[in-house]
Amino acid sequence: MRGSGTTPHPIATAVVAGALAGAAVVGMLRAPGMMVIGVLYGSTGRTVGGVAVLLVAVLMAIVAAFLVRRRAARRWVVAAVATVVVGLVASSRLGGPKHGGPPARFGSLVVHSPSITRTESFVHRAAVRFDVNEHGFRGPSFHYSRRAGVDRVVLVGDSFVEGHGLEWRDTLGVRLGEELARRRPERRVEVINLGLGGDNLPSHVTMIEEATRRLAPDVVVLGVTLVNDLSSSDDQALRRAELESPLMRVAEALFDDPVVVWAMTVRTQATELDARALAVLDTQCARLDALEAAGGPTVIVLPYHPRSAVETRMRRVRGLGWVTPPPDRAELWIPRDGHPTAAANRAFAAALAPSVLEALSRR
Repeated sequence: MRGSGTTPHPIATAVVAGALAGAAVVGMLRAPGMMVIGVLYGSTGRTVGGVAVLLVAVLMAIVAAFLVRRRAARRWVVAAVATVVVGLVASSRLGGPKHGGPPARFGSLVVHSPSITRTESFVHRAAVRFDVNEHGFRGPSFHYSRRAGVDRVVLVGDSFVEGHGLEWRDTLGVRLGEELARRRPERRVEVINLGLGGDNLPSHVTMIEEATRRLAPDVVVLGVTLVNDLSSSDDQALRRAELESPLMRVAEALFDDPVVVWAMTVRTQATELDARALAVLDTQCARLDALEAAGGPTVIVLPYHPRSAVETRMRRVRGLGWVTPPPDRAELWIPRDGHPTAAANRAFAAALAPSVLEALSRR
């Protein structure tokens, strides 16, 4: 009898069916993206996870369809589906950025959410602790104002400089500070890491400009990952979209973050040293040249996977230094990932130190 303890109420049944259907919709939207990213990055776990999510989503859809047998209940199913989908999206993204509170800004650049600790992990990389300071950068706190008698070196670059896949003690900035102290213990040098994963050369140059205004460094070490850093856009556009557009956060919730990132950047990412990549390089070299002409800091380039055509162009910039890294060998790169290992950063720091100390002695 309707409403009795033995026969489920049709509205209650419809709500349960709608909840299952809503979860199934989200699962079916996210699963293909998980599988695609798993295949692209060679992650068996992510691929299998995507398959599992898809199977569970299909099962929930079948159960939901079986529960809905009354025409009158269908409107309740629609309402429940909408409620579940909106609820899942809202709880995961509409409340704000994916890590902590609102991101910090460093001048015109969007950086990390400040003063948080989180875990950074990705396919083929070990999960590591990320301590983000009050300015939105990985690493310990620092002051904008300089200390008397202390030289200041700033590192700028992408995830290679920021140290993805490595604990803080093994990052390039820490290793460079140790190497400078070992070679010149009487010299006091502060090393600040402004590396930001996902940024490319146009944003690196903007970072140098902002750091020059705010931090007044003596030397800037610019890590350039070739040829990816010669892309015409980077994660700055994604961070601004996530910060300013609810639709962006909805898309990330429904379709899986890496899929959205890939879809938005696939057409602008440099994968070879072609005319478009060289045009980006030439534009940024002109900006670096203007910075030097205006009395900016000494910029020393550390190229990851150097290319002679890039070196030739960058050496034309007035006052710019170029450090040839040690020859590539397997132990310098995280297997199946490509980011520098702890051994690589020790080697890079040893290669950089003489040029940095020479530049400091001239200022």
